Amino acid sequence: MNYDKVRDYNYNEMKTITQSAIETDYIIKPNLVPAKNALDELEKIKKDSGKLFENIESLKFSLYEINEKLRNLEDDQTMCDQIEQNIKKLEFKIEKKKKEVSQEQKKVQTICQDMMNYEETDKYGDGLIGKYYNNENWLGTYFERKDGWIDFDWTGSPPFGLNPLNFSVLWEGYIYAPISTDYSFTVISNNGVELYVNDKLVVSNRIGLFVGHNHFPNQKSLSIDNTMQNSEKVYLSASELTKIKIKYFRSSHLDINNNGLINIKILWSNAEIKNFRFLRRYLYSSNDFNQLKITNYNTNDSTLNKLYENGLAFKNTDKYIIQDIPPQFIGLTQMRKMSRDQKDIINFEINAPSIVYIAFLAHYPKFLPEEFENTGYEMSLLEFDRSIKQRVEKRMFAKKSAKLLIYQKTYDKGIVNIHFKKFGINTKGIPMIIFFGFDSKLNRQLECNGARSMITSDHEEFLSCIY
Repeated sequence: MNYDKVRDYNYNEMKTITQSAIETDYIIKPNLVPAKNALDELEKIKKDSGKLFENIESLKFSLYEINEKLRNLEDDQTMCDQIEQNIKKLEFKIEKKKKEVSQEQKKVQTICQDMMNYEETDKYGDGLIGKYYNNENWLGTYFERKDGWIDFDWTGSPPFGLNPLNFSVLWEGYIYAPISTDYSFTVISNNGVELYVNDKLVVSNRIGLFVGHNHFPNQKSLSIDNTMQNSEKVYLSASELTKIKIKYFRSSHLDINNNGLINIKILWSNAEIKNFRFLRRYLYSSNDFNQLKITNYNTNDSTLNKLYENGLAFKNTDKYIIQDIPPQFIGLTQMRKMSRDQKDIINFEINAPSIVYIAFLAHYPKFLPEEFENTGYEMSLLEFDRSIKQRVEKRMFAKKSAKLLIYQKTYDKGIVNIHFKKFGINTKGIPMIIFFGFDSKLNRQLECNGARSMITSDHEEFLSCIY
């Protein structure tokens, strides 16, 4: 082997490679800075893409909410159309009822929109309070918000970033029925749901499929796919807010078909309107206790005011005032009547259970029904001389004073008729002071039952105070 030739060959090859490397370096070197800048720009584009994705997700959620509101408006329109048809059906009955009003009642009509105790009330709800838990057992911390309807499809996107396999929601509040009648509730869901009305379980959906958990015992299994289950009929009053509670949970144990559906929809129906959604206007987060409303009394011989020291005793004269009122009665609603009301019956209507107090002169025989009990409390009735001399001197002296005995009886909400014990006992007129109070036990019971009066300027019950 000729090693000289080999060395020469290798030397020439190395020389060629070195020359090629120098030429390549010469070509690449000017492009290093642009390449680095291009890499930096690519990294910036990647970050901007991430922000853009977040913005797109936010827009998707906003579009979902807009779509829900549009659906809500469509349901509103459908319901309004149906209600309008029902109104037309009732027009004939209303006209007939109007003709039955006596001429005497027409003469004493008084619009009471501006009268005391008929303030405008809130006519629209604010939604149910929803508590969202990151487990299927309604335990621990939760996210809270108000939901104006119960119609959700969270498939692939559970709320608040909750675990899509296992989470639960508890909705609580009150529901207002647009008309007093029987209602039924329909639950559509691929998961576990319980619906309570006034603390009574009326719907239990897909219960038996919850393997290993006993949230809803003694319930039958339902089908694996989305289920629709109807409740029995429940009577709801248009003059009350009714307590409602919905317990919903999503669990991987229920998803036997592994379809991943996460949804819940609740509808309600009555004889006139079928399967309409819960709307925000009918759902309330709280049940604030409304003040007492007195209606259906003759405004020609009675008026409402508050019971205070030195207040006028009667509607038709300023000669009599009340003093020595027991402290617990001061500020209660008073029905100020004529000084000589000669009727043998007292009529009115109350919107809530109430104690009716009647005070009358101690030297009169008891003319009230036996159910009225003596409270043991008293107050004074003073008569003043309204002479010109006293008015000029701006002094007032009581001519007479008398003791009033205070009796009481508790009435449920509704029409109250108090008949005197003997017909004709009041032919000369018995001076009396009538006022109203709450029994604390009745007050709590009313709130528990979800009662809330809805007497407003455009409500049927408000119009009942016109005569």
